[in-house]
Amino acid sequence: MAKTLLGMANRIFKTGNMQELVTFLDENMKEGSKQAEFWQLYGIALGSIGRPEASKKAFLAALKLDPEDSMTHVNLITANLDCADFNSAFDGINLIFETLPEEEQMIVIDALTLEMERGRLALEQIPISVRSFV
Repeated sequence: MAKTLLGMANRIFKTGNMQELVTFLDENMKEGSKQAEFWQLYGIALGSIGRPEASKKAFLAALKLDPEDSMTHVNLITANLDCADFNSAFDGINLIFETLPEEEQMIVIDALTLEMERGRLALEQIPISVRSFV
């Protein structure tokens, strides 16, 4: 049943209708809440409709279930930036650089570079230990 739920959620996600996805996931919270991918989709959708604090909570729930998922770490960093919680964002960046393999670190570097291009992040805000990579 859970795979069916995620399949339906992914189909809604692909349509780009994030409000519909939030509604669908809200309605199926009991069934899906034990899966990291459920929380990952929920966090993305919540962030997309302007609910960054709720998005952060969803990504944290996903990380409790799958603490090594690099994309969830990246999404949590982005949610922290959306909330202007720079300390938490940089704690997340440092954690990734301490624990994840180099190829997964590159995902974070790409995300930071994108945030800088969007004007939401300045090089001076990035921890010194990471600056040389961006």
